[in-house]
Amino acid sequence: MGQVVPWSGLVALIEPYYPKADGGCKPYPLETMLRIHLLQNWFSLSDPAMEEALYEITPMRQFAHLTLSVPIPEDC
Repeated sequence: MGQVVPWSGLVALIEPYYPKADGGCKPYPLETMLRIHLLQNWFSLSDPAMEEALYEITPMRQFAHLTLSVPIPEDC
C-alpha cells in the first residue's frame, strides 16, 4: 500500500482541514496520521488497539514512518 496509495495527492487534499499547533497537543505530521488512520481501518482496530499495535508490530510502525525513539501518537 505504501506504493499504490497516492500519498501526496491525499495529503494535499486534507492539508487545509488538518489542525494547526495553536495550543494543546502538537499535531503529528499529516501523512503519518493518515497512514495510521488507514491502518486502523484496514485492520479494524480501536484507538487503544492501534496504539498498542504501533508499539508491538514493527511493520505497522515502519509503514506509519514512526520509531520507538519518538512517542507514538495517543490522545492528549
